[in-house]
Amino acid sequence: MSLPVQRRPVTPRRPERAVALVLLCGALGLGYVTLQALAPPPQGAPAPAPTVLVAGDGAPTAGCGAGDTPGPADDPTYCERLDADRRSRDPVDPGRVADLRHDRARVAALLAPPYGPPPEHTPEDVLVTLRAAGFRQSQARPARTDDPAPAGSLVYAVQVPGGCLVGSLAVGDAGRDDGPTVVGTLPDRSCLAL
Repeated sequence: MSLPVQRRPVTPRRPERAVALVLLCGALGLGYVTLQALAPPPQGAPAPAPTVLVAGDGAPTAGCGAGDTPGPADDPTYCERLDADRRSRDPVDPGRVADLRHDRARVAALLAPPYGPPPEHTPEDVLVTLRAAGFRQSQARPARTDDPAPAGSLVYAVQVPGGCLVGSLAVGDAGRDDGPTVVGTLPDRSCLAL
């Protein structure tokens, strides 16, 4: 005759401990990353790079570099204005780059012939086109001497979550337009200076 083997009752595992440990590690990691991001750069470190720009699918650019549409020959300060405008803007939200590229492609298609405004490109035509497509926070006007647009063109800006889409259209002819550039907002949270 054999004696019955007594087995200890199986106690259920407590997943609460594992979950708490995972949450604690995540909080510590997030805290470390936050502290690193907020810490001042070490002395002698180079200054942070200017605003990250997304010009289509090309690499970030500054001034009239690769990926930029060159300014007209009769507007020698265009590249300087473009560079100054980009340096004055907040950075683009990196988590929104894919959405910004999608919005950029939509705006470029809306304003491209034959679907866009007529070749005269009046500010009213551009605003009607953009707002009808759902881009309610849009601005358009003739370019001023401090705008990031060639002299004599029409400059437009569309505010979207995570940044701005800023571009220009040649007045009087269809011209070459690569669509807007994805940039951050100005310090006052607008897309185009008042």
